[in-house]
Amino acid sequence: KRAAWATMPKRQSKTQWRKRGEGFEEAARSARERRDQHVRTGGSLAAVDSSSLFVVESGGSGSNLAGLRRKKREHGPLWVERHTAANPHVAAVSASRARQTRAVTALRKQHMDALVAKATRRRAVKPGPPPPSFESEMDVWGSAPQEPPRRKRTTLIPESAPVVVPAVQVPAEGASYNPLPSAHQALLGEAVGHELERRRRARAHTLALFPRRRGAELDDDSDDAEGRALAVVTCEAHANGVVAAAAVEDSGEELEEDEDAEGGCGEQLAPETMKPARLREKLTVTQRNKQRRSREKLAAEHAAKAERKREKQFGRIGALSSEINKEERLLQLRQQRDELRERARRKKLGKVKYAPRRPDVLLMEELPGSLRALPCEASLFEDRFDSMQARSLIEPRKRAGKARNSKKRYKSVLRETHKDRRHQSPYLRDEQKPAWL
Repeated sequence: KRAAWATMPKRQSKTQWRKRGEGFEEAARSARERRDQHVRTGGSLAAVDSSSLFVVESGGSGSNLAGLRRKKREHGPLWVERHTAANPHVAAVSASRARQTRAVTALRKQHMDALVAKATRRRAVKPGPPPPSFESEMDVWGSAPQEPPRRKRTTLIPESAPVVVPAVQVPAEGASYNPLPSAHQALLGEAVGHELERRRRARAHTLALFPRRRGAELDDDSDDAEGRALAVVTCEAHANGVVAAAAVEDSGEELEEDEDAEGGCGEQLAPETMKPARLREKLTVTQRNKQRRSREKLAAEHAAKAERKREKQFGRIGALSSEINKEERLLQLRQQRDELRERARRKKLGKVKYAPRRPDVLLMEELPGSLRALPCEASLFEDRFDSMQARSLIEPRKRAGKARNSKKRYKSVLRETHKDRRHQSPYLRDEQKPAWL
């Protein structure tokens, strides 16, 4: 066994197997290359005769140039044009249209050149300034006034300038010491209207239910038309509110007492008309469904009515266009008025709006007999201060109150000390009483 194992050949590796197949692989590769070359070139040129490879021509090479020239490629229709239909809404741009456009552009350029040449000729023959006169030549010292050359200017329509508040307000004619009766009555009516407007605004900014709590001034003379109207409106508001629900039961006695005490609204509004507010009860599911169906039905009726009206409007296009034009004109006028109002509005500097003063006016019995005795209601300083506020030079503010110290002020109280008590009578201290007591 040992001899047989020793005589066995050595096992071959993978490298030796590859070396054995390299010759076959090289022969197969060269055969493939020759086959490919024959397919590309028609075979090897080594065995071909030279006379078959080259041809000698006796004529010149220029005779065959016409046949060798590359023909100009004609552009045919695109693939998209051949497979899609033409759009009837888009006009096709043809060569004739392009030529027409170029011709129109050339004509327009010629027209503009002609206009420029014409303007140049006119400027060249334009007359110059007039020759100097004889008087101007003889004026050696130049004492005569020289007028500047007049130039033609286009007149522009000036825009409406904003309203300017004058620095000094001229008083009305009725404020004189000896005014006309008509002027004095007109100024007096203006002052009364100013005061009534001030009171109306003050009354509108106070609580109507509790005027005494808000510190509102109650006028004794509440018999005027404005006071009665305000009382009626206040009473109606109270009657419709929830506050009047509990006060209607005994309204007969309380209204009479209020009329005697404060002059309330019992005279204008009868207690029978003041109905208590009804409390809304809780609805059932059936009632809510019924209300919902009624609302849906009403909405459907409104929609159908609007649709019928819209269909009817289609037949009156002319009337609609005229209405639209009219509305546009009205809108333009409104915008112009708003713009003018915005320009004329005074500039607001602070939070407080400027309130014009009441015009100075005297009653008939206060009119003096002379100008020296004419009293002035406001001082000169107050007049200038108010004018600066009206012209938006300073910020209008509320009148400041009296300055108060934030610290607490204590009253001075005399206290008795042990030194002062020894000088008091024992009778006052209730310590020792005299023998006769």
